[in-house]
Amino acid sequence: DLITQYQNHQGLMGEDGRFFNARYITASAYSQLERYSDSLSILDKILSSESLSEEERHKALLQKAEVLIKSKQFEDALKLIDGMESQKTEIPAAEKPAAAKADSGRLIFLRAEAYYGMGEFDKSHLLYKQIADEFQNSSFSDNALYNMAHVKKSQGDTKEAVEAFIRY
Repeated sequence: DLITQYQNHQGLMGEDGRFFNARYITASAYSQLERYSDSLSILDKILSSESLSEEERHKALLQKAEVLIKSKQFEDALKLIDGMESQKTEIPAAEKPAAAKADSGRLIFLRAEAYYGMGEFDKSHLLYKQIADEFQNSSFSDNALYNMAHVKKSQGDTKEAVEAFIRY
């Protein structure tokens, strides 16, 4: 229903940065439905707006990196993450310390996911371990432990895989 409403009313939204939340939620819905090209199209439309706040731009970039990973466009996701880190598009730590730390952890997690998808298990394992150690109370810590266990299992390290599964 949300997607139908968006499709019926997108012409009313104009091309500027207004209606960020409606577009962002619709892009998220498309991603959940595994309609990644539709999601990326909306995210690109969002990101083309010059009137976005830094926080909105950052949120859309994080979502785009996640969609690129889900659609197995790992190298594009890594380029986007590299760009975000080099441009320091994170929320300034002084303004929102908890949000800045969470965003930093999410970027590390997305990078780990991209490396995992590319089969670069040593790199992904190091990043998953960093998340498990430095971001224990984050929303993605459990996923990092779970994926860390799978990395070790795929590398034949049963002992470390079991340890990671137990921590999970």
